[in-house]
Amino acid sequence: CPLCRKPTADLHSHMGTHILCASQGVGETDLYSTVGQLFPCGFCGHSGHPDCVVKLKSTKCTKEINTCCIYQIPFKYGFGERGSTARPCCNVPVVCPLSVHCGHDTEFRDAVWHYNMEQHLSFFHPEYAHPGKVMGRHLPCHVFDILYITPTKEKKASVPAHPAFTLIAEKENYGDLAVSTGQKRKGSSTRAVAAEGSCSSGGK
Repeated sequence: CPLCRKPTADLHSHMGTHILCASQGVGETDLYSTVGQLFPCGFCGHSGHPDCVVKLKSTKCTKEINTCCIYQIPFKYGFGERGSTARPCCNVPVVCPLSVHCGHDTEFRDAVWHYNMEQHLSFFHPEYAHPGKVMGRHLPCHVFDILYITPTKEKKASVPAHPAFTLIAEKENYGDLAVSTGQKRKGSSTRAVAAEGSCSSGGK
């Protein structure tokens, strides 16, 4: 790991824990290099390096990641998106539905690492509330579905759970804003507990 210098069999999941801790203000005393403050890369944890820009291409069956980070490793997108008991990290690149994107889903589009989505909203869509900022317009439910982190994953990473977040607009309340994201819709009760998105790495 380029941050703590510990050996790891799964850098992607390991780095996700560092990033989640940093995003929740949980200090780690064993780091030789701190997590980048702005949109840290999901592979190296650093900010601002042009090679770490990440893009995502979606087809009916696969999602392919494109980045030139020197620490990138291949991983299966579907597995990384769901996580597991042993590797709960779900920090995968996602496409923000609120941003304007050129081209189609089947072309590479600018993406945001899942654990950076709240920061992305604060910077580029500040009019919306989110689990880390409970002031603003109600967040469209399909956007919340993308950034939601389960309490189980937060507990596994030893970070405090967000308070319940209910400022979520259902589909009928945001009209034309809804955009297809390929994400499964969660029930309203699930949303209400809120925190109780060349050189390539890709996979299903």
